[in-house]
Amino acid sequence: MRGEGNVYQSTGPFLPGAWFSNPDVKPLEYNPALALKILKDERWEMRDDRVLEKDGVQFRFTLLVDPKERVTGTIAKIIYQDLYKIGIRCDIKTYDHSNQDKELVQQAGAAVISIKISAELEPNWHSNKQQRDGKLWPYTNPAIDKLFEQANTIQDIDQRKELYHRLHRLVYEEQSGTFLYCLPNLCAISRRFSNTDRFFSAAMPFYTIKEWKISKGHNPSLNGIPSEGPAPFSKGE
Repeated sequence: MRGEGNVYQSTGPFLPGAWFSNPDVKPLEYNPALALKILKDERWEMRDDRVLEKDGVQFRFTLLVDPKERVTGTIAKIIYQDLYKIGIRCDIKTYDHSNQDKELVQQAGAAVISIKISAELEPNWHSNKQQRDGKLWPYTNPAIDKLFEQANTIQDIDQRKELYHRLHRLVYEEQSGTFLYCLPNLCAISRRFSNTDRFFSAAMPFYTIKEWKISKGHNPSLNGIPSEGPAPFSKGE
């Protein structure tokens, strides 16, 4: 995922472009040759059947996929093919993500999942929220908890941003999950309104609607636009 088309490459748990997202965190390089070299440095050896092995154990794991999510199934196939080329065996297994089969998740090595990322940062990553519905994996880090707690006590937005940026980098460096891409929010606003730029952000703050203004002298019948309805447009066009 290189940020082309209708997706944005993700470098962590926060929405790209949001004020709390760290733009200096760069995605890991896609480099199978380098990955294989690192594995060999860790004493993984390629057998005659082209499977990596260490101390008599094959490099093999189970990858869970929810069959109701067609896109994640496609991603799982790509992961399988890429890992196969460097001697890693990935067994794809279907499961129902909505049932939260924790035992199955713990037995598996990984899962391909899609999650909704919002501006509410803490519920997804603070360890005290582990038992909430929709928890994806039992990831905990006291350093991340501390950063959240510090940010919650600070009113200055620049100081909070610095803490969230440190948190973003830490989560990505830990690689408890490999973040692939984010889908954009698509919306339309009538040409009659102005002062709407703040709405077009990663967090999409709906409370800014009260600050919108109707453009003076705007004639909605111009350019074939009917006066009864809005003229949708894509921001940036």
